[in-house]
Amino acid sequence: MAEKTYWLSPLPATGCQLRNKPFGEVMYDANLPGIGWGNWCQETFEQFGGKLGTGLGQKYVLQDDGRWLKVEG
Repeated sequence: MAEKTYWLSPLPATGCQLRNKPFGEVMYDANLPGIGWGNWCQETFEQFGGKLGTGLGQKYVLQDDGRWLKVEG
């Protein structure tokens, strides 16, 4: 079984770095075309055509204990 990976760095207090709103249940750490790297909500990630994978981005899901678990990328 693979070891679980959690987000360890502080996140912006306002949430999504473009929309300044809470992430919700999903957060992306991704390099979006025309914007660059940041922490994004689902709406921003989809709007700017984000991709997951090495050097592209990772998807995290909020857990009951308040930690963000990496699920893709």
